[in-house]
Amino acid sequence: MAKVYRNIAVPILFFGLELTDCLVVFGVFLGVFFVSDRLVPNLVLVSGAFFAIRLLKRGKPSGYTLHLLKFLATPKDRHMELEPLKRRSS
Repeated sequence: MAKVYRNIAVPILFFGLELTDCLVVFGVFLGVFFVSDRLVPNLVLVSGAFFAIRLLKRGKPSGYTLHLLKFLATPKDRHMELEPLKRRSS
């Protein structure tokens, strides 16, 4: 009998966040530490961003943040082009 890795369909997580979520937290980290040199308020803001993302992602499918960022980055005219055409009933 061969041993099989059972978690092949589970997404890769770092501290409970996907890679795109970690990049967002890292961006907050860089932004906060470039603006201010105070350690405690900066750590509070970064940990707040971490827990806010964890709460917002609760119950969402994997890749939700990446698709949300793509949706927000595309122009609104493009959203109108992608909507399906409605069929007329005869």
